[in-house]
Amino acid sequence: MPGLARPIIADATQLPAEDAAQLRRLCEAALAAGRQGGASPALPIPDGRRYRLTIEFGAVRRELTAADPVIEPEVAALIRFVQDRGQR
Repeated sequence: MPGLARPIIADATQLPAEDAAQLRRLCEAALAAGRQGGASPALPIPDGRRYRLTIEFGAVRRELTAADPVIEPEVAALIRFVQDRGQR
């Protein structure tokens, strides 16, 4: 579908201070869940969405991937935040 593959960017420098702080907390929680391995992955839903989250803190860049259904609540919360407050 045109437009669905375009990235959505949530840049903390472009957000109000409260949203920027929330974004940082969500990123840290999602990265921690990713390091711990999270819950055992479920089988992806056929034709479900796949997500690639690129998180940058200064010069440090990490990537997380997920697919529907997103099992880890920390990753799901970050995805919702970016979808709600990010820009294409």
